[in-house]
Amino acid sequence: MSTSNLRKAYRQQAGLAQIQARIAQLPQSKMTDSDVRIDADAARELLAINTHNRRLNRKSIERFAGLMKRGAWKVNGDNIRVSVTGKLLDGQNRLTAVLEAAQEDPTIVVVYDIVWGLEDEAQETMDVGAKRSLAQAFQLRGESNATQLAATTKIVWQIENGGIPARWLAEPSYGEYIDFVSNNQDLKDAVLVGVSVAKSVGIPASCAAAAYFEAAKVDQQDADDFFTDLADLAAQVKPDSPMVGLRKLAAKRVARGGMSRIEQASAYDICIRAFQDYRDGRSTPTSGYRLTRRPRVWRIPN
Repeated sequence: MSTSNLRKAYRQQAGLAQIQARIAQLPQSKMTDSDVRIDADAARELLAINTHNRRLNRKSIERFAGLMKRGAWKVNGDNIRVSVTGKLLDGQNRLTAVLEAAQEDPTIVVVYDIVWGLEDEAQETMDVGAKRSLAQAFQLRGESNATQLAATTKIVWQIENGGIPARWLAEPSYGEYIDFVSNNQDLKDAVLVGVSVAKSVGIPASCAAAAYFEAAKVDQQDADDFFTDLADLAAQVKPDSPMVGLRKLAAKRVARGGMSRIEQASAYDICIRAFQDYRDGRSTPTSGYRLTRRPRVWRIPN
């Protein structure tokens, strides 16, 4: 075994031994062990004292494990917390994610501070704060239209990574979303188009923006013409044009209030179908455009 591998093995064993020693000393006064390396064995040791907790959150575990396997997991200051009587108070989902990620990659190790000796009642006040949203993360970075940019980014990320309305992919980290926007700067221009459409027509900005972004990749000029005329209520378009059909649908739906996630996916789908009808010289379907729980078009065929 190489020197570097020996050092790595020692550090991992040191983390496990440290945890085992602390558990053997329970009950104990409050103290913190900093930068404890947690591999699958260490995670399993801590989960053995997980005797009083909420149900595991499978969605969070799958997302955390995915981040760990991709090397995108970031320590954000959250600790692993253990009570004075030896109960795991906080960290069960993260520790379970380590176990699941390690099934595919046994070398996975995360680093956490472990706080020991908290009162059992402290668990009642954990995880009650509001989680920072992706929109707030964008706002902190000085992005314009942060709310619309966040919603658009989530839709386009699913499209580009193979997610579909019937089977959404687990969301990436905020850092990965931010990198995605950095690598797709046209998203910001698409958001401006979506905001314009939303103000004049009423289609959600994120749906229009995502549709424009995907349409522009197929034909920039047609996308510009279609979405400009869609937003311009004074534009000279035929009564049976796809733009008018979209406006009619929006007018009906907006009067009913907010849209569910699947309805937003359907609104995007209809924007794409209307764009395709426009490119192919077709009129609005005789029955008009309708929202559906089974959106038909997700990616635009070239």
